[in-house]
Amino acid sequence: MGYAFKMARITTATTADDLDLARELWREYARVVDEPAWFPGFESELAELGKMYGPPDGTFLLAWEGSELAACGSLRRLDADTAELRRVYVRPKFRGRGLARTISMALMGEARALGYSLVRLDIPPKLAEGLKLYQSLSFRQIPPYAAQPPGAICMEARVRSGPRPK
Repeated sequence: MGYAFKMARITTATTADDLDLARELWREYARVVDEPAWFPGFESELAELGKMYGPPDGTFLLAWEGSELAACGSLRRLDADTAELRRVYVRPKFRGRGLARTISMALMGEARALGYSLVRLDIPPKLAEGLKLYQSLSFRQIPPYAAQPPGAICMEARVRSGPRPK
């Protein structure tokens, strides 16, 4: 599967090499957030990336500008009707080009295609500028929905109407 938005090429991380690139980007994200409370069990999560964020219930997307890896984001199942967008991250060199929006929209489309009705996410306080992006994508603030760290901004958006197809 591939998407093309605003000069970026979006691919699905499916191979071992793709997942290694995804891990590299998530480690960069963790250094940016720099709050251990946001990353309990992080190394275990990285080790299980393909299972936690892969088919049939999720996906991991990589964004490329030319041959350079620019951004990533993932989607995983929370329950039968709800998926979670996780760690949408754009490398500093590529910021300001709409890649966070591109990845987020692609993930919302994937959630819809997988039959989810809702998508949720949490934003670390350090990355609160993402709030405007997600508000522009019809997300609304909600109370914490899992064991989010203090200060987490939690949001939710409807991506399709009705119950999940059987």
